[in-house]
Amino acid sequence: MLCDRPANLHYLKGDQCETNQFCAFSGYSEENLQKIWSFEFLWYLIKVTIVSGLVLVHHPMSLLASYEPLVSKSPYAKTLRDLRGMISSGVIVRGDLLPSERDLSERLGVARRTVRKALATLSEEGVIARQGLKARTVAAEAPKSTHGVPWVSRAVVIIVPGEESQNLTPHRGRWLRYSTLGSFDAVRSAGLHSVGLNVSALTSDLLMQLVESKPLGMLIPDVFGFMGRDEERQLMVRLGQSKVPVILYGGDPEFAAFDRVCTDHEHGSYELTKHLISLGRTRIRPCWPKPWDQYWFIARRLGYERAMIEAGLQPLTTCELPALVTAGKKNDFNADDFRRESRLCAGYLADALLGETPADALMLGTDRELSFASAGCRLLGKIPNRDVLLAGYDNYFELCEEQAFEPTIPIATVDKDNERAGSEMVKLLTARTAGLLPDEPQTRSIDQILICPQSR
Repeated sequence: MLCDRPANLHYLKGDQCETNQFCAFSGYSEENLQKIWSFEFLWYLIKVTIVSGLVLVHHPMSLLASYEPLVSKSPYAKTLRDLRGMISSGVIVRGDLLPSERDLSERLGVARRTVRKALATLSEEGVIARQGLKARTVAAEAPKSTHGVPWVSRAVVIIVPGEESQNLTPHRGRWLRYSTLGSFDAVRSAGLHSVGLNVSALTSDLLMQLVESKPLGMLIPDVFGFMGRDEERQLMVRLGQSKVPVILYGGDPEFAAFDRVCTDHEHGSYELTKHLISLGRTRIRPCWPKPWDQYWFIARRLGYERAMIEAGLQPLTTCELPALVTAGKKNDFNADDFRRESRLCAGYLADALLGETPADALMLGTDRELSFASAGCRLLGKIPNRDVLLAGYDNYFELCEEQAFEPTIPIATVDKDNERAGSEMVKLLTARTAGLLPDEPQTRSIDQILICPQSR
């Protein structure tokens, strides 16, 4: 039975699903759900319980389902579904002894080891219990609480970015989506349960109630969106005081008290600068919007300077770019907006491109600025990617709506490998829970990947 569809929940009908059931996941559009489906982690979800806006995913027996997809045709998944159906339909009565493994194997037409694996899953969920060495009985009542239930200790809570966070810019939506997807996929691969909480509907009390049930750990892929308010910062203090491991995605020193995964901006900028030098460019100018005291800009500046000095070149000062206030508008960004922003960008670039030693390559803050910088170059009499090379960052230029007005392929850009970031968060969590790490908070750094679109 499905609950009523809340505003913050989207459903995807599984074409292969038995009994016309639906799969559900909090906080994603149907387009994103198609991506999630391809990752194979929409599991056997039948009932979605909404508690004050908080989305908890449950098995029909009030337990999180096993990590076999609903549409899986594996003998184990089919056996698990058949056994659950026999119990819920009354074919096997609660409190009665289960047939033997051999009898079930013959009745279901599968190997005994497959039956044994399915029974072990049901035992872990509290659906069945052993009587002596071999006999098993069905629990008299379905478990009603997550407190003390065995699966909770193998569940990873993942704070899922809300819809509004994903829609701020194509860049933000891309890295939030893939870091979150990577987290879920890695949890599944590790043989663990996962619970996704929609940050848009999350309250401190509800989150701490779940923390008190002692899950294996918690992952926060969107640490900036999660910590935007004072209440959230206070919540992070409470989480830090709990005994539940918390893994963050972000390199800001503010989060140094937690285990975290960060992407190596210094490495990405270093490789990007080296690539521009290999193309014969010697007057490479970073061009970034302020503030420049953000940790990623500091790291990128270090990588840029290191590559320039190694090549015997003089690092140039950073050129300021304007904050493009109309970029990223969803519905009403038009040609007039683009022309206005491009003229503004040209004014900021004039000194860098028309001075005594004009730059022959520009390293932009993100791919978002490519089209504006390209149009600005033309206004200043420079042909982009001939007179001056344009390098982006974050590898999302194809998603930018500004490309409709000034199609620009960067000479190079950098991909943060966000899907791997989600996977590394899970690896760090499992290492922490296995006691393989020192007490001090640990940081895992991921090398960024140089992308050369024009050489594809």
